[in-house]
Amino acid sequence: MLRRGSKSKKAAKASKPAKKPKAAKAKASKKPAKAKGSVFVQKAKSDVYTVLLAVSLVAILIACLFLFLEMGRYEYDFKGNNARAAAYSSELLG
Repeated sequence: MLRRGSKSKKAAKASKPAKKPKAAKAKASKKPAKAKGSVFVQKAKSDVYTVLLAVSLVAILIACLFLFLEMGRYEYDFKGNNARAAAYSSELLG
Protein backbone atom coordinates (compact mmCIF):
# COMPACT_ATOMS: atom_id res chain seq x y z
CA MET A 1 0.00 0.00 0.00
CA LEU A 2 1.33 3.45 -0.94
CA ARG A 3 0.90 6.48 1.25
CA ARG A 4 0.46 10.02 0.07
CA GLY A 5 3.74 11.68 -0.83
CA SER A 6 5.56 8.36 -1.22
CA LYS A 7 6.91 7.29 -4.56
CA SER A 8 6.38 4.05 -6.31
CA LYS A 9 9.36 1.84 -7.03
CA LYS A 10 9.42 2.89 -10.67
CA ALA A 11 9.35 6.59 -9.81
CA ALA A 12 12.16 6.12 -7.27
CA LYS A 13 14.37 4.47 -9.86
CA ALA A 14 13.70 7.21 -12.42
CA SER A 15 14.66 9.99 -10.01
CA LYS A 16 18.16 8.60 -9.41
CA PRO A 17 20.85 10.17 -11.61
CA ALA A 18 22.30 7.99 -14.31
CA LYS A 19 25.76 6.63 -13.62
CA LYS A 20 28.61 7.86 -15.78
CA PRO A 21 30.70 5.32 -17.65
CA LYS A 22 34.20 4.75 -16.32
CA ALA A 23 35.78 6.45 -19.35
CA ALA A 24 33.88 9.66 -18.66
CA LYS A 25 35.02 9.64 -15.02
CA ALA A 26 38.64 9.28 -16.11
CA LYS A 27 38.36 12.26 -18.47
CA ALA A 28 36.68 14.38 -15.82
CA SER A 29 39.49 13.75 -13.34
CA LYS A 30 42.15 14.98 -15.83
CA LYS A 31 40.69 18.51 -16.00
CA PRO A 32 42.51 21.11 -13.89
CA ALA A 33 40.68 22.30 -10.81
CA LYS A 34 39.19 25.79 -11.11
CA ALA A 35 39.18 28.27 -8.29
CA LYS A 36 35.72 28.93 -6.91
CA GLY A 37 34.09 32.09 -8.17
CA SER A 38 36.50 32.63 -11.06
CA VAL A 39 35.46 32.79 -14.68
CA PHE A 40 37.82 32.24 -17.57
CA VAL A 41 36.73 34.04 -20.72
CA GLN A 42 38.48 33.82 -24.06
CA LYS A 43 39.73 37.20 -25.32
CA ALA A 44 37.66 38.60 -28.15
CA LYS A 45 39.34 38.83 -31.55
CA SER A 46 39.81 42.18 -33.26
CA ASP A 47 37.60 42.91 -36.23
CA VAL A 48 37.08 45.74 -38.73
CA TYR A 49 35.17 47.87 -36.23
CA THR A 50 37.99 47.73 -33.69
CA VAL A 51 40.42 48.95 -36.34
CA LEU A 52 38.03 51.77 -37.31
CA LEU A 53 37.80 52.77 -33.65
CA ALA A 54 41.60 52.95 -33.41
CA VAL A 55 41.81 54.99 -36.64
CA SER A 56 39.21 57.46 -35.35
CA LEU A 57 41.13 57.83 -32.07
CA VAL A 58 44.32 58.68 -33.96
CA ALA A 59 42.41 61.17 -36.16
CA ILE A 60 40.96 62.95 -33.10
CA LEU A 61 44.39 63.15 -31.45
CA ILE A 62 45.91 64.64 -34.62
CA ALA A 63 43.02 67.14 -34.84
CA CYS A 64 43.66 68.21 -31.22
CA LEU A 65 47.34 68.72 -32.03
CA PHE A 66 46.50 70.94 -35.02
CA LEU A 67 43.98 72.86 -32.91
CA PHE A 68 46.64 73.70 -30.33
CA LEU A 69 49.08 74.70 -33.08
CA GLU A 70 46.44 76.99 -34.60
CA MET A 71 45.65 78.48 -31.20
CA GLY A 72 49.36 79.17 -30.78
CA ARG A 73 49.27 81.38 -33.87
CA TYR A 74 46.69 83.57 -32.14
CA GLU A 75 48.55 83.48 -28.80
CA TYR A 76 45.65 81.56 -27.19
CA ASP A 77 43.36 84.63 -27.27
CA PHE A 78 39.90 83.14 -26.78
CA LYS A 79 37.92 86.31 -26.18
CA GLY A 80 38.60 87.90 -29.56
CA ASN A 81 39.30 91.39 -28.19
CA ASN A 82 41.45 92.25 -31.21
CA ALA A 83 38.69 91.19 -33.62
CA ARG A 84 36.13 93.31 -31.76
CA ALA A 85 38.44 96.31 -31.82
CA ALA A 86 39.08 95.89 -35.56
CA ALA A 87 35.34 95.65 -36.30
CA TYR A 88 34.59 98.69 -34.17
CA SER A 89 37.31 100.78 -35.84
CA SER A 90 36.09 99.81 -39.31
CA GLU A 91 32.59 101.02 -38.39
CA LEU A 92 34.01 104.35 -37.31
CA LEU A 93 36.01 104.72 -40.52
CA GLY A 94 33.40 103.56 -42.91
